[in-house]
Amino acid sequence: MVNSTIGDSQLLNGSNWVAAGQPPWPTKTRPLSDIRELTEPSLVEIVPRKPLPENITRKPSISRTRSVASNRRPSLDSHLAENRGPDKKESANRVSDSRGRGSSTPSPTSPADNTYSSIYSIPRSSVPPRSSSQAGVRSTSRPRAPLPVPPPPPLPLPLATIRAPTIPPPPPRGSGNTVPHRGQSLSPLRQVAARLDPVSSDRSRRIPSRTFIREPLTGDILEFPTHRHPRVDLELELAAGLFVGGGSIEGTVQISIDDAERIRHKRTLDIARISVDLIGLEEITGSKRSVFLNLATELIDSENPPPYNMIESQDHISPDDPFWHLTPSVTNFPFVLSLPLDVGPPPFQSKHARIRYVLCITLLIRDQGKQYLVRTSEDVSVLSVYDPEKALMSLPSPLTASDEYMRTRDAGIEVVKVTAGLHRQVWVSGTSIYVDVHIVNNSRKTIKKIELLLERDILCYKHAAASTMEKSASQARIFDSNERSILSKTTVKQGTAGWNGVAAHTTHLRTCDLELPRGHATVKCGKYFEVRYFLNVIVGGSRS
Repeated sequence: MVNSTIGDSQLLNGSNWVAAGQPPWPTKTRPLSDIRELTEPSLVEIVPRKPLPENITRKPSISRTRSVASNRRPSLDSHLAENRGPDKKESANRVSDSRGRGSSTPSPTSPADNTYSSIYSIPRSSVPPRSSSQAGVRSTSRPRAPLPVPPPPPLPLPLATIRAPTIPPPPPRGSGNTVPHRGQSLSPLRQVAARLDPVSSDRSRRIPSRTFIREPLTGDILEFPTHRHPRVDLELELAAGLFVGGGSIEGTVQISIDDAERIRHKRTLDIARISVDLIGLEEITGSKRSVFLNLATELIDSENPPPYNMIESQDHISPDDPFWHLTPSVTNFPFVLSLPLDVGPPPFQSKHARIRYVLCITLLIRDQGKQYLVRTSEDVSVLSVYDPEKALMSLPSPLTASDEYMRTRDAGIEVVKVTAGLHRQVWVSGTSIYVDVHIVNNSRKTIKKIELLLERDILCYKHAAASTMEKSASQARIFDSNERSILSKTTVKQGTAGWNGVAAHTTHLRTCDLELPRGHATVKCGKYFEVRYFLNVIVGGSRS
């Protein structure tokens, strides 16, 4: 509780509130006394006492018995007057005064006792009225300021509200891992179009060609591939449907700034960054994901500000505020993202695993002092480039595999042996694979069919490969599951395609071909899965 001296200092301007006609505590909320009795020792009700005889004169005493609630532990706020420890002598006087209620000669209360207060002795003028007081009994108590109620502990804020969304800055020029720019794709039609229809709009703007490897990866791109804003619209247009390593990804991003909400609310919109990211990742079921490529380029910076029709001024708002004020406009931004020769495995899609490349355009804008990201993403097809003279050249020695079948007869042992050979190991999807089949038939039956099967095995791993400081031990991994399927099949039967089979006790050599389906490629062992292809050669009789 607060004594009269402290209570007066907490009143409005230190003056009497009666003249204003309104007490300083809230009148519609819960009374202070009811709040106090939950946390502190409460005061007993002021009960009318019997009048004393006229021959006895005594000073009015406010001493009373201790309530049940006073047995609770008092508040620990040492700056309040009720928690200030008085002198031992004065405390003994108050205790004896409160316990001597039945005595006819109580100890007189000195004016000095009102300089502090306790739960046993307190001036009547410092007690606010309680809602539980008896009707008809009005208290002439003096007002006191409400006790400070500690605010509830703040809830943990989400990360998005603690940190403003932003884009990792690019490495300084001359540092970091950059991809060399080998120029844009040259097309005769593009040269004719540029000569007949010269560009005079923002398409003639110089395209920043610096492509760098972003480290570390911006993980929110994969978690949130799309961000929208009511006043900003993004559209991505690519120059082709397939891109090859060693070249570049070219396209245009159209940025539309709407002015309807700006006119209505007079709100300003600023922009600081336009970033283009290419992310290559492998995924398997179970939310396992691994990123093996992350290229990026910046479309605007201090040397390449946005076009004139997009912003109010070519200069930043201030040196410490690298933003530009946007104006209502529709702007086309051409971009070029250079690719290394080996971008990684080709795009792949199956039931449990896939490899994909995501092209993402991200804008960093500011609306009413808050930063936002505006983003759009699209999957693209990217292939590594191979030197045909190296990848498709013949092997020094043919790649061969053989198997044999043995059967015991009365006349002896019959053996059928098959040897298959490939003159190279790399074959292009969508073409045909050629295999030499050599059959040695030392049985009494005729070989009547040759069957070729293209088998695909998807090997999945639950954990990443173990590694040492020198190299990874991926070649010693044991797969957890194998998804096996037959993609293509062809059969050469006796009497077709100029083949009459292999007679008993004869030898035959034939070159067979198998058409390879489009859209398939080998995926080298990554972090969680790999894709292998096998050519199976089967020979036999009509029923065996």
